Amino acid sequence: MSDDVDLPVAESLCVALLADGRCFELFPSVIRRLCVGLIDEAVRIVLICDEAELPPSFPSGPVRHVTYSSGWWASQRRRAGEVIQQIGSDQPMLLHALSGRLFGLARRLAAAWQVPAVVQVSALGELRDRQPGGPPGVHFVAPSEPLLDYVRDASGCPPDRCVLIRPGLHCQSETACLRDSSKTPAIMAPMVQDGGLAYLVRAFGAVLAAGHQAMLFVLGAGASEAELRRLIGQLGLVQSVTFAGRLAEPMAAIRGGDFFVLPAKVGQMMELPLAAMGAGLATVATSGSVFDFLTHEQTALLYPDRDEAGLTEQLMRLLADPPLARRLAAQGQDYVREHYTVSAMIRATRQLYNRITLPQRTIRIQPSR
Repeated sequence: MSDDVDLPVAESLCVALLADGRCFELFPSVIRRLCVGLIDEAVRIVLICDEAELPPSFPSGPVRHVTYSSGWWASQRRRAGEVIQQIGSDQPMLLHALSGRLFGLARRLAAAWQVPAVVQVSALGELRDRQPGGPPGVHFVAPSEPLLDYVRDASGCPPDRCVLIRPGLHCQSETACLRDSSKTPAIMAPMVQDGGLAYLVRAFGAVLAAGHQAMLFVLGAGASEAELRRLIGQLGLVQSVTFAGRLAEPMAAIRGGDFFVLPAKVGQMMELPLAAMGAGLATVATSGSVFDFLTHEQTALLYPDRDEAGLTEQLMRLLADPPLARRLAAQGQDYVREHYTVSAMIRATRQLYNRITLPQRTIRIQPSR
């Protein structure tokens, strides 16, 4: 073939990412790496979010930010109107909502621009009003196998419009678990909504009563904090439990721990457990969550939900057997390193974008040189 042949090239892709405060809270580094990775793939990014929910630390640079009004009084129609006015004639070719909670706003914007939409569903219960064949022009993304099963059933879409794309994270080079034998082991746990931390606090008290040494750090904040503080006081654990509150960089705090505990069955995907495994913490969690990266005795120790005795037993196993804890942490870290890479997330996302948009994108001829 002659080197002088002109080659067809699709016009560059512009994608609008729609996010809210919950997205930034649950997937802070994943969203950053998605934006940066797509820019490296020659995708122009417009980030659309509530004006009060964009983190101050979120990088700008090549990412254009478009915000809409905050407050319960701002209707979807008003928010969509503000976004459309700011976007002007530079309309995206695809809309990607990073949460199923934004489905309604995403459909309104996609209809106004006459572009297809991708909706990521990260929690059970995010989809409503199942339609035969699914909503037209909408593809769904799920970050785990259990959530993919839910999306296929709840959306009514055919399988080819529901895809699995795992979040991408960077792992630490070393395993954090019990790396410093002179330090009191640190147990890290996120604030959860359904009371699971009360089981962890009581289990932690039993662990200390059995003669083990450890510190418990609670990450985040929630309505149950006052009740938990009362329980901690009643059990005499005030000196052994620290409430870290909402942290600007929770991933940095995680790296200072040895064990990570998910004290309740979780129906919401989040990057914190993955980050803990990627940092090399040994994980203890309830079974039955949407996290398909947790496998008993391989990447984590699992116990039945709300089984205080089971949680106590697994914590004691790790504290009494440091080689087991280090091995479990290393296996979990290796699993994240193999299956949750940033490059795989970017590649799968770009492939989905191309499959959806290439038929509608202008093909121009690139002159040969």
